[in-house]
Amino acid sequence: MDGAERAMRKRGAGRDRARAALAALRHASAQVIGDASVACLCRFRAGLRHLQRTILSIQEQIETGNLDRAHALIATAASKYPNNGGLENLLGVVQIQQGHAAEAIKAFSAAIAHNPRLVGAYLNLSRIRMQSAATDQSARAELCGSV
Repeated sequence: MDGAERAMRKRGAGRDRARAALAALRHASAQVIGDASVACLCRFRAGLRHLQRTILSIQEQIETGNLDRAHALIATAASKYPNNGGLENLLGVVQIQQGHAAEAIKAFSAAIAHNPRLVGAYLNLSRIRMQSAATDQSARAELCGSV
């Protein structure tokens, strides 16, 4: 074997080692990215379970008439999950039951803005407007579109 042949084989072997190292690096990177994705997904699921438990607890407080406790739970959850339409809808429910119609309207409107598919918020907002229209002439005009 002459010098040229040896040099070509040496370059070929070097390329093979570089390809193998690159493949190993890609595999290791994919594993790290995969592990990070799994960890992220696990944290997301844990957060979702926590939010679900919190919402159930809030609903229980509302059903039992403990509105102050429900309001406190909503405030705590809203700081962790801002702009959550479900929490804003529950806040509106608490506020209307406490007699704060204007604040409830704001909460239901925010719930709709943050989650346009949240049917309950539309229903709750409509109930308030219909009740207001029954007792307030200007609210009735606004709801019916006439003066």
